[in-house]
Amino acid sequence: MLEGTLVAVPVRLGGILPILHVGILSPDQGPDGRRTILHNSRRYGQCVETLAADFLYGQTGRAVLLGYPGCLPPGAVVERARERLGAPYRTATYNCEHYAADCHGIAIASPQWLAWQRALVRVCLDPWGRQAPTHLKQHSFEVP
Repeated sequence: MLEGTLVAVPVRLGGILPILHVGILSPDQGPDGRRTILHNSRRYGQCVETLAADFLYGQTGRAVLLGYPGCLPPGAVVERARERLGAPYRTATYNCEHYAADCHGIAIASPQWLAWQRALVRVCLDPWGRQAPTHLKQHSFEVP
């Protein structure tokens, strides 16, 4: 696989929200013979390069290949990723997706974070999906 390729593993943020944790495939191998992964980790609180087993959060399955989103050469992507090691993790402004996009030189965004924000706003502004629950309709009355 090409270094700089994006890989992901399904995790639950805070043990609740299902997300894909995104990382960048490194050209280097760990002592286990598997490639290391560059990623911005909530668990470590910063951008790190870890063994694949750490990136997989102990899961026995394989990471999902997300592809190669940018036009930068693979070596440049890995170099940019390593330059950012130690940068702090910020859920809303610099999470694993922001980091991956930044390293690839594309628009920095987090589609998953935006989707969760939109869902939360919908629930807060319209908790019943644009209609009142049936138990409230049954007990409605005109105010005299």
